[in-house]
Amino acid sequence: MQLPNPSEIRKLWDLLPHPRNTVVRWFARNGDERQGGGADNVDELILSAEACAGMNFYVAPNPASTRAGTRHRAEQVTHWSWFLMDIDPVEPVADPGPVVDYVLGKLWSWTGIDFERRRPLIINSGRGMQIWVRLPDVPLDETDGPGDLAGVALPRLVARVTNGWWLNRLAEEVGTMNGCRIDTTCADLPRVMRCPGTVNQKTGRYTNLTIDSSEVFEELPRILSAAVPPELFEPQPIITLPEGTPWQHVFVHLTLRAQDYLTYGKEEPGRHDTMFHVALTLAEAGLPRDEVRRALQYGNDLWDRQHPAEAAVEPRALKPKDIEHALDTAFRRLLRDGKSGTLVVEAPAADTAAQ
Repeated sequence: MQLPNPSEIRKLWDLLPHPRNTVVRWFARNGDERQGGGADNVDELILSAEACAGMNFYVAPNPASTRAGTRHRAEQVTHWSWFLMDIDPVEPVADPGPVVDYVLGKLWSWTGIDFERRRPLIINSGRGMQIWVRLPDVPLDETDGPGDLAGVALPRLVARVTNGWWLNRLAEEVGTMNGCRIDTTCADLPRVMRCPGTVNQKTGRYTNLTIDSSEVFEELPRILSAAVPPELFEPQPIITLPEGTPWQHVFVHLTLRAQDYLTYGKEEPGRHDTMFHVALTLAEAGLPRDEVRRALQYGNDLWDRQHPAEAAVEPRALKPKDIEHALDTAFRRLLRDGKSGTLVVEAPAADTAAQ
């Protein structure tokens, strides 16, 4: 069993934000086994990584308010401290290095920030590449509206939407390049990323810091959020439908990410996270568990059906237990957030449904 490299973990710790009364969250996974918690200091994080040797080990770059539980939630993230980009191989032959340079070049042209001279943190995940762009620690709260980034707390919605809007813009620009794509699930504030100094269990290679930059891009939160259409920062009402409504009638109300899943299926990266996103979106629309399951089953093997030659070599469909896990997590989230899912409004006309 390959043990963690403490020196790499210490390097990362020194680059992470540590606002007062916050912890660094960690998460480990190997098959169905999951562990997680928080660390108050680097020695705790190293001990946790060593205790989880043989598992994929991750850290949450944004600081959190609690060390309890296996995973933490968005409302437990205290600051928006990073803009994260994960470049994942999706083809047998892939070279993510040049994609990093291309992505940073596009960001330079769009934001006016010279990312060649001012390099962000770059991590080799043992399979793909990660770009961690350090922001000033922007405090987060639960208010509505766009916020103003003038030294006061920013709504979590603004940080999440800004991350998502820019990741989708970059993903559309990059497409599939050098056998790689950008993982758009990094928009979530409690997102975890592979921890340097630990082993990627899929490849057997260590994750390491390629560029351990401490550069802080003070101006970037304002530049990123200013580019997002303001209407996207408005809270969206929960759509609810009459009991018995098939999932196709909800299609036009779903996010673009969920529509893509139900139109094209989902390959790497982010299959598990995308399935959960679709499940939660459909559950919030008021659809019962059985109908949400049908939608997930439909999208789960859709990519394999549309690409039979590739699927014969490497199928993308997840296991039934992954569907049930996404359902469990989505409906627990619905209950925890107090969203009733009451079925009260009329369904859209059938001619607007997904085909």
